[in-house]
Amino acid sequence: GIAMEARHVDALIAAHQRTLPAQPTSLSEAAGGYLLEDIHSDHDHPLFDMSAVDGYAFAFRTDVTDFKVVGEVAAGAFHPVALAQGECIRIFTGAMVPEGADTVVMQDRTSRDGDRMAYVDPTLRHGSNVRKRGEQIRAGETVIRAGVRITPAVIGLLASIGKQHVHTARRP
Repeated sequence: GIAMEARHVDALIAAHQRTLPAQPTSLSEAAGGYLLEDIHSDHDHPLFDMSAVDGYAFAFRTDVTDFKVVGEVAAGAFHPVALAQGECIRIFTGAMVPEGADTVVMQDRTSRDGDRMAYVDPTLRHGSNVRKRGEQIRAGETVIRAGVRITPAVIGLLASIGKQHVHTARRP
């Protein structure tokens, strides 16, 4: 009946369709198209251990909750000197966690007096509030497979791994 005829029409269309040649397309023009290639990340994402919150970064120890503040790191910046035991830096969301630090305590769990910072956070553990290098995507990992429709979410993911152009089928 009708279902059998619909399957026949679908098969006929599938047998005669062809993909138009690939063309490099900027992300701003790619929406609604389809990827013709697997997309791999060229680098780890995030690129480095980064703070997930505004707060203070230091080397975690269960017996130390009071630190000397030796600097400040904004998002997009880094602290050029490794932290020593007992030192911390003021750090902002997205900033690189400095060498010598492995944990970030949220600002609202701290009190500061001059160059001293103390915190009270019984839930804090080694590595808390740190997004580790490559935890989202590893270099070489396939991020998106060929054939995927390019939606705003796909464009966001592609942009986050540094892709500016992708190969899509030329539109009719």
